[in-house]
Amino acid sequence: MKALSKADYYQVRWMNGSHLVDEDALRDLYLPLIRPSAYALYQTLRGDEGTLSAGHLLLRLDLTSGEFTKAIAPLEAVGLVRTFVETQGEVQLFVFCLYSPKTAKEFFDDYLLQGTLHGIVGDDAFLMLSTRYKNLSEVPDAEEISQSFPKVFNQPFPHKYYLQGSPLENVSGTADARLSFDRGAFLAKTRDLQMREDLLSEHEMEAIEKLATLYTINESLMAEYVFDSLVPNALPGNRIDFQALSSKCRLAMPFKYLKEEGKSSNLPGGTPKLDLIQEFDRMSPSQYLCGRQGGHKPAKADLRLIERLSIQLGLPDPCINVLLSYVLDKYDNVLDKDLTEKIGASLVREGCRSAKDAMDYLYRNQRKNQKQKTKGLSSPLKKEDKKIDPSEDEEEVSEEQIKRMIADYYKGDNS
Repeated sequence: MKALSKADYYQVRWMNGSHLVDEDALRDLYLPLIRPSAYALYQTLRGDEGTLSAGHLLLRLDLTSGEFTKAIAPLEAVGLVRTFVETQGEVQLFVFCLYSPKTAKEFFDDYLLQGTLHGIVGDDAFLMLSTRYKNLSEVPDAEEISQSFPKVFNQPFPHKYYLQGSPLENVSGTADARLSFDRGAFLAKTRDLQMREDLLSEHEMEAIEKLATLYTINESLMAEYVFDSLVPNALPGNRIDFQALSSKCRLAMPFKYLKEEGKSSNLPGGTPKLDLIQEFDRMSPSQYLCGRQGGHKPAKADLRLIERLSIQLGLPDPCINVLLSYVLDKYDNVLDKDLTEKIGASLVREGCRSAKDAMDYLYRNQRKNQKQKTKGLSSPLKKEDKKIDPSEDEEEVSEEQIKRMIADYYKGDNS
């Protein structure tokens, strides 16, 4: 490394976008590795701005040029500082790029850092630190009486306040309101949270994208939820507690006054069926259910059912909307889990990818079994009362029953 002399200058740049540092983790986990002189140097650089005199820095720290070189080396080694230098004649400009310390989870997941710390502090001190930072308290086995956010903050503030920075911020009433998940933006936010890019498997990333799309959660918030649901010491491919992540997503469902108002596409020369397909194609299933129940948040069981259809079966959202419309209309607005999953599996086997694919599949099955005409699927934001046929309300539903029910519901609509 080029030595820093009193005649040189330096700048400090924060690379995380935030000057906030976990002081406890810096003191307990990093200080034994970097030693007091490096710790003091890091804390001093944190407060510096602009182009400053290197001589003044050495004076403040009471370090010689050689001692400074020794002090900054461990900071660079553990990833807290990166050093760059520009030479202009006889003067050098040093640029110190500062990074926040890793979180405790990431520190103990890094075998180099935690192994070196173990060797320096010894078994007893390492056990005490790992116990303090790695063990999480369990929720008590008792009745929870905590208040939820909607109950405490139930004021109907203007709709636009809540859309600022959200995926729907610049969406008009007739525009495509579905969330297109930007993996790059998500990974950028995970880097801000000090998560390694190789921590998540491709399978986990795909599941995260589906959850974000289901609940129209933007990339930044989803990254925070994923970070809170990490199991860093688990084997690759199992480092996300998806039960906890799903629960966070369900709780983040928008309130009634935040819902996206559903409107038809109003295509030139469009038919009711074309408008209906547009509504199915542009909505997420959670938005669809909100519309079916006047903007109120769907039940947890219904949201879990949507997750199974999307993540476990791999059924696209437009097909899920068609399926939900069918079951809700057929069974008097009750979502029967077994029936819905059974028909969903049939749609997957058929290779349905859009609302039109799903509607065509239902229609083709009708043509094989019935010739009598009846109305097609209802609009997502309108309800038509149907009576339950007790003979078909069974826990296990056969393929023949599915075909009969489809035919009974979808009898020859050629519109």
